[in-house]
Formats: sequence, structure tokens, C-alpha cells
Amino acid sequence: MTGRSCNIRHEYGVTAPPADAVFKIPVSLPLNHTSSIRSDPMRSTPFLPSLHTIVLVALLPVLGGCDMLADLLELPNPARQAAAKEAEGRAIGGACRHAGRSLEDCYTLNGSADKAAVFAGWRDMNDYMMEHKLDIVPSKLVPGEGKPAPTQADGAAINETPKPATR
Repeated sequence: MTGRSCNIRHEYGVTAPPADAVFKIPVSLPLNHTSSIRSDPMRSTPFLPSLHTIVLVALLPVLGGCDMLADLLELPNPARQAAAKEAEGRAIGGACRHAGRSLEDCYTLNGSADKAAVFAGWRDMNDYMMEHKLDIVPSKLVPGEGKPAPTQADGAAINETPKPATR
């Protein structure tokens, strides 16, 4: 097909250019190519960033610390609060299983904890204890007892207050 023009008419009425015209590459450009090639007015000016670009680049370090900024301003973060509640429930469940408490006792003692999270922690600790053949560690505190009473030696030093001098 060299030397012949290819006038193919497509179904939409567009005529294709000759094959030689499509694949011709100029060997050299004229010295003053701006007169023969239309110049783009945007390319003739040096690159000047717009105000939006400058502001975006200036704010990039600040935007990287959004979580820290939210913490400083004490903004509520529902996802973080839910994750903390989940972790607390798992810890409570694990502690209950390690202490040998039943799951129902654990629910009763910790009514504000999420039951699903408590169960997950209890189950994880149960699996861990079974795998490593660990025994329970019962609590040595008796509920309702409170603090032990101070001994006489401790009480004398604590309860004595200096009396005002009388004349």
C-alpha cells in the first residue's frame, strides 16, 4: 500500500487518511519551530503553582496528624470507643476464666461490659489454659470483707493526732 492513498469510508462517513501520512515522522524541525507549530499559551509561561497547590502542600504535614489533633481536642471517635469497649470486655472475660469464675458469674459481676466481648475473652482464655495446661488462680479476696483492719501498732501511729497544748 505504499504510494497509494487509502480512502476508506467507514460506516459513519469518516474518511481515513492515507497510510503514508499517518506514519511519516519529520526528520528535523525548522530552527524557528514556533512559527510552524502552534504554540500552547500555557507552555510558553514557566510553571507557576496555583494557590490551591500551595495550600495543599502546606497542609500535608498537618493533615498527617489528624488523629493527634482529634485527641488533643477530645473529639469523640466512635470506632475507637467501640474498640476500647471490646478490648475491655475481652480482658474481663479472660480474667474471669483465669480466676475460675463461671461465665454467668462474670456477666453478673460486670453488668456494664459487653456480653459478646466477655464471652470471647472467656473462650480465648479457656482455649489458652487448656492448650498450656494451666490451672485456675482463685481469688483470695472475700467479697464484702473490704480492707483488713489495721493492727494495734498501725492504729496507734495512724489514729493519734497531736493534741493542742493547754496551759
